[in-house]
Amino acid sequence: MHRIGMASLLGLSLLACNKQAEEAQSGNVEATQEAAAPAPEPSPFSPPADGLLKPAQAKSFLLAHQALVKVNEIFLDRLETAGPEARKEILSSLERARDKAARKYGLNGYAEYRWILEEAPRHPENAALLRQAGVGVVGR
Repeated sequence: MHRIGMASLLGLSLLACNKQAEEAQSGNVEATQEAAAPAPEPSPFSPPADGLLKPAQAKSFLLAHQALVKVNEIFLDRLETAGPEARKEILSSLERARDKAARKYGLNGYAEYRWILEEAPRHPENAALLRQAGVGVVGR
């Protein structure tokens, strides 16, 4: 009885695999188009009109910062031993990885991360919000 059940499961699995293979070979255009559709290009970051951070941005900044430290370590180690052509490629990859890491944690790319790091703390309310979130703010 056990063998019959196993044989049935194996048979059903093979049928399902064959059906998927047939669909793929028959040129299922819709599935191919959906899989190949690129993600829309994200809009570039522009600072808020009032210049104020939201609490969620401060939290996202902290998470992105931790990831970006690791990204920088990985790529900067590679730069030490790279030749001139490889350096260009590594720097380009670093730029893309930084942007991707920042977006993964809820920021609008590396540009927003840099704005929070460099510009946002100049506003006293932002500096206070960053301190509350656990971000050290120097000289402000």
